[in-house]
Amino acid sequence: PGQSDAYRSLKAEAESVLATLPPEGLRWYETQFGATARGKLDRAIQNADLPGMAAVLRCYFYTKAGEEAGLLLTNYHFKRGRPSVAALYARRVLRKRNLETAVRSDAQFLLAASLLMNGQAEQAERSLKLWRANYPDSTLQLGNQKVDVFTADDSAAEWLARVLGIDESRMGLPRFWNGHVAQSVKLPGDLPGGDGAELA
Repeated sequence: PGQSDAYRSLKAEAESVLATLPPEGLRWYETQFGATARGKLDRAIQNADLPGMAAVLRCYFYTKAGEEAGLLLTNYHFKRGRPSVAALYARRVLRKRNLETAVRSDAQFLLAASLLMNGQAEQAERSLKLWRANYPDSTLQLGNQKVDVFTADDSAAEWLARVLGIDESRMGLPRFWNGHVAQSVKLPGDLPGGDGAELA
């Protein structure tokens, strides 16, 4: 137990240092570890290795591959009716400073969707409006069609519930999809060629 506590303390200290790196420091870190992280993530995706993706997020979070691993894991748990886990991963990604705009936008949207699925409509509303305000050009795709994003006069949470096919009377329950609608929504963090359903 003592060694485990010491390891966690050392890991937390190392992460706090990485979290405060200036842009040039993060570029150096990407140069040093980005290729290794990318290789591990690509193998995890190819082998449908969920623990492997989690390891990339845990060990190489401050690389671009680490960010991508976080989005993939957020999406995976969201689409399988585990909104609390999805929200944890989304918040993990959003804690990183200097995220690329597209990554932060995707993570913010997935956080809002996870909160809504978890029955936290007010928090989802705030998160969605923040997403819309910060990323006004963001789009959502349903099948082969792009979906109009809600306007300032709309209820953001009600809009998202309609788009994702969430049965509002069942929000917060483990299974929430209304038929095929939600599975046809192209969400941030989807694996190339599908929604990640092939992951075990």
